[in-house]
Amino acid sequence: MVPMVDNKTWSNNTKLAQEMKASGPSLSTRRRTWHLAPVAIMSTLIPACVWFIQHVLRGSDSGRFSGRHGEIDVIPGILSFRRLGLSDDLPPSQKELYNQKAEVHDNRPSLVPTLTLEFEGISLTVVIVSIVGVFAFIKGCRKLLQSYLICVIITVLIQASIMVHQFLLSTRWIDDTLDQSWNRAYESDPELVMGLQNEFNCRGFNHFQDRAVDFIHGEDMIDHMALMPCSEVLKATFGKRMRHLGTVLLCIRLIQLAGVLSLATLIVYLSDMDQEDREMEEQEQELADEKEVLVSLTLDVKQNDKP
Repeated sequence: MVPMVDNKTWSNNTKLAQEMKASGPSLSTRRRTWHLAPVAIMSTLIPACVWFIQHVLRGSDSGRFSGRHGEIDVIPGILSFRRLGLSDDLPPSQKELYNQKAEVHDNRPSLVPTLTLEFEGISLTVVIVSIVGVFAFIKGCRKLLQSYLICVIITVLIQASIMVHQFLLSTRWIDDTLDQSWNRAYESDPELVMGLQNEFNCRGFNHFQDRAVDFIHGEDMIDHMALMPCSEVLKATFGKRMRHLGTVLLCIRLIQLAGVLSLATLIVYLSDMDQEDREMEEQEQELADEKEVLVSLTLDVKQNDKP
């Protein structure tokens, strides 16, 4: 006896497969969506690039000053104390152009931007996490993709906590930063400390004996106890600029973290679409097998009906 084929079931399955295919995103749409992945990766690095270009532009303005001599980092790679002076490496035309300014500001301590090639820890974290996520998606490894999402969550929580803590305690951050820079200057370049004391008419950092450098000239030997500590005048002079810098860095890191989260969302979305594609392919394969069986049975029925 020839088995009967349920045409109604076949029709329903075919209709269901067509609806799944129609409701899902097209192949071109999926490809366009996947092309957003490298865009998301690059968007996480754009803020760092903008910050670097700003360093270049601001650093070129201070290119007439001396190099690393007489310079102490306040924020390594970003801001430093420097004794301003005319550089010997400049051509005569530029020396004449800046000669008057150099004479006026000679040996005067200032806080100027420095140009240091650095790769921030947050940028490195962004790149590593993004590469792991893209690799997990390309390989179709669900476990690795889950590990990537865990890394994203941990990174966001840690960096957000650090940024909020630093932003809320910006005054303490400025105090600690200036204290560390003063200590580096005291240990490596006492003349720079003396220049800071002369410029701001102060002595020592937290008090008149705290990492202070004695004045050399006799006419400068004044009552040290009458001088205010340099920490207060440094905070008053450079605090606003450093607070503005901290706000800019906070915004940059928030943008980078937003880029990481957007990339994570994109990869999860694409991974889900791939899973749907695989399920649809399996459904289509089942329908194809059923169709093949139906055709085979139909041929058998026709052959059996022949006289």
